[in-house]
Amino acid sequence: MTKEEMIKTLPTLYRQDKWVNEIYNLSQINEVDKLSHTNYNNIFLSKLDEYGCSLYERDLALDSKDSLDDRRSAIITQWRASYRCTLHLLQDIVNHWFGDKCEVSYDGNATVTHTTKVGTRYDPASYYYQMFLEHYMAVFPAQF
Repeated sequence: MTKEEMIKTLPTLYRQDKWVNEIYNLSQINEVDKLSHTNYNNIFLSKLDEYGCSLYERDLALDSKDSLDDRRSAIITQWRASYRCTLHLLQDIVNHWFGDKCEVSYDGNATVTHTTKVGTRYDPASYYYQMFLEHYMAVFPAQF
């Protein structure tokens, strides 16, 4: 809550009082407001900042050497890995990394198929793809 919002909650008589305004000017309301917004955003995995990523990486025992977006993707994948492994879960993980450009099917093996005819082909030797495979394979239970 900003200083202006807090003063609006006061009775009308106090809003113009110089002592009340001076107290609000001396306090660190803007810093508290900034930190509360940062903490609020760190609740959502897709909006994590450096600090939020470091907390989840510590709890999930993940490596933090990648870019912020890659770190968020790894955290979301690892978080979803705690659920029961289904094709729907695997499709959600693939959609998070590649959008709707890939499809997961199961015919004895869980296969990821590139579904677009025009677009980017993913190089299996690229770092991004290798990182996806590392986190994707961590989701599989023994029966797959």
